[in-house]
Amino acid sequence: MGSTQRIMRTEGEVPRLLIVSEVSFGKSAMGAGRTLFNLFEEYPKERLLACAPADYLEQEAPDVPFQGRVIPCARKLVGECYRMGKLINPMIRLFNYQRLASAPMNNWRVLLDFDPNIVLVCPITPVCLIVGHRILRRLRRPGVVYFMDDWMANDGSKWVTGNVQATTRHLLKSCSGWLMISRELEAGLAARYQCKPRKSLIVHSPVEVGKIRARPKSRENPKPFRVAYAGSIWPWQYDTLKLVAEAICRLQTDGVAIELMLYTGLDFWNLYENTWRQHEVRYGGLFSYEEVRPELSLADLLLSVNSFAQEHSASKASFPTKITDYMAAGVPVVSCGPPDCAANRFIREHGCGVLCETRDVQEIESVLRHQITHRRENDDIARRALNLVRMEHSKEHVSRKLYEFIRAVELASREQN
Repeated sequence: MGSTQRIMRTEGEVPRLLIVSEVSFGKSAMGAGRTLFNLFEEYPKERLLACAPADYLEQEAPDVPFQGRVIPCARKLVGECYRMGKLINPMIRLFNYQRLASAPMNNWRVLLDFDPNIVLVCPITPVCLIVGHRILRRLRRPGVVYFMDDWMANDGSKWVTGNVQATTRHLLKSCSGWLMISRELEAGLAARYQCKPRKSLIVHSPVEVGKIRARPKSRENPKPFRVAYAGSIWPWQYDTLKLVAEAICRLQTDGVAIELMLYTGLDFWNLYENTWRQHEVRYGGLFSYEEVRPELSLADLLLSVNSFAQEHSASKASFPTKITDYMAAGVPVVSCGPPDCAANRFIREHGCGVLCETRDVQEIESVLRHQITHRRENDDIARRALNLVRMEHSKEHVSRKLYEFIRAVELASREQN
C-alpha cells in the first residue's frame, strides 16, 4: 500500500473519483500529464477512473498503476488541414467542438456503473472543457476544476451551442472546488469571470523525495559553466529562451567558459534550430522523467523562462511543472521572466532560486557572470530549495493535502444535499 493510502484511515474514506482531462497517464508525459500522474499515482485505483479523448490514448497508453483505469470519452476528431488551413480549420474546429457537445458519448454506461462521488475536470484545451462540463451536467455530481495555465484567456473558439468563455465561466461557477497552479491564476480567473471559489487549493507537481540523491560533487571550477533547460519550448517560452541563448553566446565570445544545454524533444530543437546553432546552443536530447534528474544534477544552473511579450501575458499565471523537479536536482534555479509571473513570485517568496527579471541581454549577461563568480551562494540557494521540496512539495505531503481537499468538497456537497 502506498504512503498516501496509509494516511487514509480506511479505503471507504476516499471518494470514487472521475478525472476528465486530455492526458493518457503515461509515464513519458510532460507538463500537465506528468503533474496529474504524480498527483494521483497513490490514489486507490479501484476508486479512480479517468477518461480522455481517444486520440490521446492512441498516441500513448496508460502506464502502471493507471492501466485499466483510463477510458476514451470522446470520438476521434476530424484532423485540421495544413493546406488552406486559415480558411478551413475554423469550420473544422466548429464541427469538432459541436460534436463533442452534442453527439452520443463513448463509454457512458461505464461512467454510470462507476458512479463517481466527485468529478475532477482538468481541461488543457477546449476538448475536455466541453466534455468535462457535459459530464458534470449529466451526472449531477460535485465537481472540482483544475486549471494549470490560462490558455482560455485569448481563446475565442465557438460552436453552435456554446463557446470557450461561457463554458469556462459556467464550469468555475458550478464547481464546488477550485484547484489552481498558482494564486495568480486563481485571482485572475476570479476577476475575469466574476466568481469566487467555495473552496480552493494551490497544487504544484509533487516530487518523489525518496528518489532524491545527493548531487555529484562538481569539479573545482568546472568548465564550462552549464546552464540547462529541460522540457517543451512553446512560443511563450521561446522568446525569453532566445534572449538567454544570446547572452550566453556573447559571454562565450568574451572568453567565458559557459554553455546552454537544451534537454527537449527533437521537434522543438528542429523548430528553432537556426537560432540554437547561431548561438552555439548544445542539444542534450530528450530523457524520460525518471532519467532526467541525474542529468540535471550535472548542471550549474537550471533555467526556467517566461515570456516578457504582451501577447503572451496570460502565461505569467502558470507555474512550470519543471520548477519543483529542478529544485529536487540540488541545482539552483534561475527564473528569467517578468517580476509578476508566478514562477518569479514563488522564488522571491521562498528565496529558493535566482531571479533574472529583465529582457535586456546585457543585464542577463551580468546575472550569469555573478552566478559564475558566486558559486558558494548558489550552493546555499540549492540547499534551501531542496529543503523546501522535502518539506512542502513531496508526493506524500502534496497528495495528502489534495486527497483531503477532494474528500472535504465531497462531504460538504453531501451535507448540502
